[in-house]
Amino acid sequence: GGGVQQRWLRRDSRQTARTVWEKVADLNLANPTHTDHSLLMATDTLATTFAEPADLAGSLSKRVFRLFKAQVEDWHDGCQRLNTWEEQTLLDAPTSEQLAQHALALDILERIGGMLWFASRDKDFPDRESAGLVAMTLQDLKDRRALWHGKLKSQQRDEILRDIFHDVLNWKS
Repeated sequence: GGGVQQRWLRRDSRQTARTVWEKVADLNLANPTHTDHSLLMATDTLATTFAEPADLAGSLSKRVFRLFKAQVEDWHDGCQRLNTWEEQTLLDAPTSEQLAQHALALDILERIGGMLWFASRDKDFPDRESAGLVAMTLQDLKDRRALWHGKLKSQQRDEILRDIFHDVLNWKS
């Protein structure tokens, strides 16, 4: 079970890792911490009687793409929830611990997104909508990393944050 989790979290303390993994679990991804099947995954199974092998392959293919689409949507929703956390936590003088937690969350979400991107990157991948959502969301995560952890000057960051969160913040000019 936890080998993947440990590799992802090697550079951070166990306390921070535990906190972030609890938050990842809150995202309701199908399998946030184990390499085996999650109880949250769909439990329906394939019918065992098929007239032709093509029926089996077609049915399996439909199921795989349906589950893939659900995983992409779950991951995207988790990334969107990170927006809310940023608004609540990082806008007003974030601590170094909060920034470290944010960087770790970005690491995890980018790694999951990278796996989804790898699976959907082929031009013949049939669900172009999900593939596009993966690419767009990965770019958003990279932009967030640059915003919160990049080399922007304070004034540049404030201008970007004001543009993004104009209805949330009461900025003073």
